Amino acid sequence: MNHLNETESKPILSETQRDAKGRFAPGNTLSRGHTNHRAKRQQEYKEAILRAVSPNDLRAIVRKLVEMAKAGNLAAIKEVLDRCLGRVSQAEQTPNDVEIVVDLPPDLIPES
Repeated sequence: MNHLNETESKPILSETQRDAKGRFAPGNTLSRGHTNHRAKRQQEYKEAILRAVSPNDLRAIVRKLVEMAKAGNLAAIKEVLDRCLGRVSQAEQTPNDVEIVVDLPPDLIPES
């Protein structure tokens, strides 16, 4: 049974329009029509990319990314490590008192 709020024209939901868990019951008109348009569009983009990129294309891209990482490209290094080892959460990050040594190519070492 719907009741109208005196100050609003929208119906107030009664107990009978929801199931035992509080979800909208079948046939409830307020539960229809909700679509996550952003998620749908993202899925369409993902499917289009997967159709356009062959396994050989993907292998070539990964080879190039690894090549760039080996050459010292910091963004490529981060991407390769994130993809291979997983992203490090903030809780897992190294404490400040631990020194990390990374051998960089001479052209990437900043001048003091």
